[in-house]
Amino acid sequence: MQYLIYNRREKLDHQFESRLVIYLHFNQLEHLNHQDSSFVIATHVEHIVGIGVIYTNDFHPSNHYFYIHVFDSFQRKGIGSKILKILESMQGITTLQCLINSKNTIANRFLLNHHFYLARKTSDFELNTLPKKTMLYTTKSVNKLSHCELKKIKRIFYFNYLDHHESVNPLNPKLDQNTFFESIEKTLDLDKSEVLVRTQPNMNDSGSQAVIAYIFFGDSVEQSLEVAYVGGEFQAEVNEYCHFFCSVMNIYLNKNNTLYFESDNTDFYMNNLVKYLNIKPCQQYNTYIKKV
Repeated sequence: MQYLIYNRREKLDHQFESRLVIYLHFNQLEHLNHQDSSFVIATHVEHIVGIGVIYTNDFHPSNHYFYIHVFDSFQRKGIGSKILKILESMQGITTLQCLINSKNTIANRFLLNHHFYLARKTSDFELNTLPKKTMLYTTKSVNKLSHCELKKIKRIFYFNYLDHHESVNPLNPKLDQNTFFESIEKTLDLDKSEVLVRTQPNMNDSGSQAVIAYIFFGDSVEQSLEVAYVGGEFQAEVNEYCHFFCSVMNIYLNKNNTLYFESDNTDFYMNNLVKYLNIKPCQQYNTYIKKV
């Protein structure tokens, strides 16, 4: 068995690339085909029988994301352990992070046996129906917010995102509220995304309006719509926010067959929405981390 480190960023080997791409495609691993990835490749008689892929994420640069795959007939021969050892020894690697389907008992056991710890659980959900609520809310489309209102929502969203990821993969400190939102908004449908508006009394008794919570929608595929992010200003008011989230979700569920979203157990607001809806996941994943 031979092991080769192949770094696409340093040198692109077109002959070797074709073999690697075929391996990824054959094993349904195209999602790992990142242009800036590095690979540890195990070969036997010039055939690729296993790979380890490692890459970084500009949003969360403190961790190196990785995945190991060994061809079925070559499993349980120590190849995965050898690939992992090489990945850990690569220059600049301090923290490894891996996402695994919770039903993949072999992979989960492998990581635990190699001293990874379970850092986060993620669940996928699909909704076809929602409880009908009669409560009415004052809302605004994100695209129709004033400059001050948008500034506040950016701040709330930014600090909620910071809190959500701090214990697992902290946000890049170079991203401030504005640059963070500019990067995220490319993935959002701001026409559909809504914020909750509350009227606050003032000395003139006319009241002023303040934005206090948000529900952001993402991709729309055929008759399915993604609920990308939910959150609010005060955790103590999460029950009211959940009513608001459902009110908006009901509107779009009437226009789409399915709403889908994911919830991390480190995400306070999405977790509480799941509890409020009392729904079960269709898929679950585990995030493992190891300090090298």
